[in-house]
Amino acid sequence: MIKKRFEESFVVCAETKSIKDGYNLERTEETHTSVAWLLLLTMLGFLILMLIFPQIKGEAKSGILFYSVKGLGVMHAPLIVSLLVGLTWLYPA
Repeated sequence: MIKKRFEESFVVCAETKSIKDGYNLERTEETHTSVAWLLLLTMLGFLILMLIFPQIKGEAKSGILFYSVKGLGVMHAPLIVSLLVGLTWLYPA
């Protein structure tokens, strides 16, 4: 457990240093707006599926969706909190 956290910390430090040293991900390229719409519609589809098939406490599957019952996937914020924080960050007052 400690080794894994050390490795994760090392990766974050290395990435931060490389960005501060001027590393970038090459030039930006234009793309079609349909790519953004496809991502948006996919995420909205997953949200709708989650509302139709909500997580049942202790069950690994609800409808067609699979949920984590142990491990790191179990630790998540409630949906309304996640949406409020995400939208607040996206559209600050």
